Amino acid sequence: EEEEETKPVAKASPKAGAVSSPKAKAAAAKEAVAAREKKTAAVSKVVEMLESLQAKILAEGEVEAKTYEKFSCFCKDTTKERVEAIQKGEDNAAALSATIEELSSQRDGHDEAIQEAEETIAALKKEQAEADAARAATKK
Repeated sequence: EEEEETKPVAKASPKAGAVSSPKAKAAAAKEAVAAREKKTAAVSKVVEMLESLQAKILAEGEVEAKTYEKFSCFCKDTTKERVEAIQKGEDNAAALSATIEELSSQRDGHDEAIQEAEETIAALKKEQAEADAARAATKK
């Protein structure tokens, strides 16, 4: 990624026809070195900033990965627990429905027995009333 550098070079004056002096060449070289150092410092600063940004992004990525893993495990565990709870509830509901059917059947049988007992009681009370009336009639 080298850029073409422009080096200030002392040029001979076309009118004078003379070659640059050693002082001018040294000054030009010094300026070129200073310009190169300035560019290098700027590039180094940019590289340093990019490396810092890369380190920051990698650290944030690791934190995010840990958070994701934790949340993922939580979701998996929670989902498993809920599925098991739903299955248990459905099984329990089926068992309770069967118990309700059985008890309803038993209740129907008990209702019939109660009805028969009430009819028997009513018939016996009627007989008792008739017997009491017949006894009372004989006593008179």
